[in-house]
Amino acid sequence: MRNLSHIGVIALNTFRESVRDKILYNIVFLAIGLAFFSILLGEWSVFDRAYVIKSTTLSIMSISGLLISVFVGISLVQKEIKGRTVLTLLSKPISRVSFIVGKYLGLMAVVAVHLTLLTGVFYVILAITHSGPDLGLLKAVYLVFCEMGVIVAVALLFSSFSSPVLSALFTLGVYLAG
Repeated sequence: MRNLSHIGVIALNTFRESVRDKILYNIVFLAIGLAFFSILLGEWSVFDRAYVIKSTTLSIMSISGLLISVFVGISLVQKEIKGRTVLTLLSKPISRVSFIVGKYLGLMAVVAVHLTLLTGVFYVILAITHSGPDLGLLKAVYLVFCEMGVIVAVALLFSSFSSPVLSALFTLGVYLAG
């Protein structure tokens, strides 16, 4: 039970730390802008407008989630190592597993908030364009969340033993291989 409280505290602090990161806001605003740009792409398309909007916005969700997972995820452990705060944390009765799981859950909370925000924007766009939202879209967003769960885990794995540049390259390589 004590480990769960440690994991919760680390996850909450990771969430707060990640929310203060400026690159997160840049990625979120870019994703929202591109989601609204999908309306224009739907108008220009020779295919079904609703299909283009849905597929483009889901792709934007996936790519922006990837960018958040990679750029925020690889810096989580590296900041702790460079600032030597990991030594202070691990000298307490906190296990390494609790530390990594807390970092993982904190970043997954950031990704969940991001995808929730983009899902709201997505449904606003669908209402503006009079396209029919359905339950399949929520299933697709859930699968994007599951995909980001794997990418966050890979980013944390590589960031725990390599430099930030190599961690980013390895994580993007795993994403492209998948």
